[in-house]
Amino acid sequence: MRPLFTLCLLLAAPPLAAQPTWQVDLHATVIRFEQQVKLEIGDDPGKPLVEDSLFALFGTATWAPLPHLQLGWFARFDRGHQLAARFAGEDAQGRTVTEGVIQGSSTEFWTGPLVRGAWRGLFVELGYGLVGVREDTARTDLPDDRGATAAAFRTSPTVAWLLGVGGQLNVWRTLDVVLRLQYRVRYYTRRGDRPLVGERAHGTQDYTPFIGAAWRF
Repeated sequence: MRPLFTLCLLLAAPPLAAQPTWQVDLHATVIRFEQQVKLEIGDDPGKPLVEDSLFALFGTATWAPLPHLQLGWFARFDRGHQLAARFAGEDAQGRTVTEGVIQGSSTEFWTGPLVRGAWRGLFVELGYGLVGVREDTARTDLPDDRGATAAAFRTSPTVAWLLGVGGQLNVWRTLDVVLRLQYRVRYYTRRGDRPLVGERAHGTQDYTPFIGAAWRF
């Protein structure tokens, strides 16, 4: 009788609340990096050797077919400015002089499919940049095979990946705060629909921290 009584209790119990199966993430970051040379700390900085600034947005929309698996789509937008130069001494006022300056602004957009494994608020995710476009005014040294530099760079169809790790903490009902560190690797092999001169591949990689929020429903 006891097993039958237990079975009746289980059947009569109210169903568990459905777990959220959709999640939308939105994240942002601001990064600033500088290098300078001075004769003494506190002197006029003169011209910088390196400047790198970045503002980025990252968002995802995912669906969870299993408790620890999410499938979806991501998009990332970057806007930055880069400068690099060689140290060439100081002027008469002791301020830094540089040479071989390369500088410019860049705008980059990525989007593509994403898969995420999650457990107890921690997650690992892998995304593929199905579409990757970068406009970069500093890279006039990498024209296409016809010598033109007007078109935007396009990512390689095989090397355009991002890997993210992080964690999320619930703060209110289905709203979470999320911290994420993202690694991205890509090769640019074209400008528009034309290959780079000499069929070169311009490779870049970066690590980017993000902070944001996730909504589960």
